[in-house]
Amino acid sequence: MAQVVVICALIVFAISPLLRRLWIDRFWIPARSTVIRMEVRYSSSETPGWMWAPIIEYEAAGQRFTFERNYWQAPGAKPKYKTGDEFEILYNPRKPWRFVYKESLVHVFWTFATCFIAAYVVLWGQHG
Repeated sequence: MAQVVVICALIVFAISPLLRRLWIDRFWIPARSTVIRMEVRYSSSETPGWMWAPIIEYEAAGQRFTFERNYWQAPGAKPKYKTGDEFEILYNPRKPWRFVYKESLVHVFWTFATCFIAAYVVLWGQHG
């Protein structure tokens, strides 16, 4: 019985990113955000180096929000975004300052891959 509980807990843990993403896709509100300027910052954290920091802006619930979207890129590479670029976001209607980037289905792919690997490990662990 304890083994079944552990397996169920592992499965729920493995699919929780997918469930979160499905919740966000279903109940959060889509909006357009715009890159209003680009900045470059030096990061001395885990991976030291220069990082692009596009400053994005979006409107939600009658208010305008501005955030920095940091991402690391190889030195000398062209930035992924430029001033004026627009892209989709999803924001929480109860807390409009909370948002996620509505990007390609890569997140879903990796979530399914994680679930598949977790299921394989759990099932292989029972037979191995």
